[in-house]
Amino acid sequence: MRHAAPLVLLLALGCAGTHAAADAHARAALAQGETGAAEQHLGEELLRPDAPSREARLELLRLRAHALALLGKPEERIPVLEEALALAPEDPWLHYALGVALVETGDTAQACASFGRAVALDPLHVKALQWRAEAHLTRNEYAAAASDLTLALEALAALGADRVAAWGTADDAASLARALLARRATALHAVGEHARAEEDLARARAL
Repeated sequence: MRHAAPLVLLLALGCAGTHAAADAHARAALAQGETGAAEQHLGEELLRPDAPSREARLELLRLRAHALALLGKPEERIPVLEEALALAPEDPWLHYALGVALVETGDTAQACASFGRAVALDPLHVKALQWRAEAHLTRNEYAAAASDLTLALEALAALGADRVAAWGTADDAASLARALLARRATALHAVGEHARAEEDLARARAL
């Protein structure tokens, strides 16, 4: 395992480092659990007058959004993600991340729109479909939630376990399928389709 750089090096980058070094050392600080210091430095790095390239700035924005997510600050995360999307509007994971932040602030209508853009760019984006379904459930839109969860299950089957593992998230295919089936059962119960709901719960238990 590679050892993370000391925090003092991270904090010194504002004077002596390059944007690429800021990226690397911010990652190291995050790996060490020094999330607050990493986020603060990334914010300072993005304000430096020697503007980085589009690609470098985009990566710094991604890292800052990730740090803000770890810190539980969705309101601060939203403008960071919006700036990142201005640079990379074709990135479905950025639209998904913005949707998650919007859900966390209670703006489920705008969140659904963000998840929709993610799915338009990547129809197999299981996480965007899953979170859009959760937003629908919050809004008591049970039929829409069931539809999204069906699409998510179909996308998950098409992707396979290896692709899910490659996301680098805490998800694995089996646990994700269980969660999707359980939530679809909730939506189906709500619209009176109790037999289908019980079938989903039985499938979830069998996984």
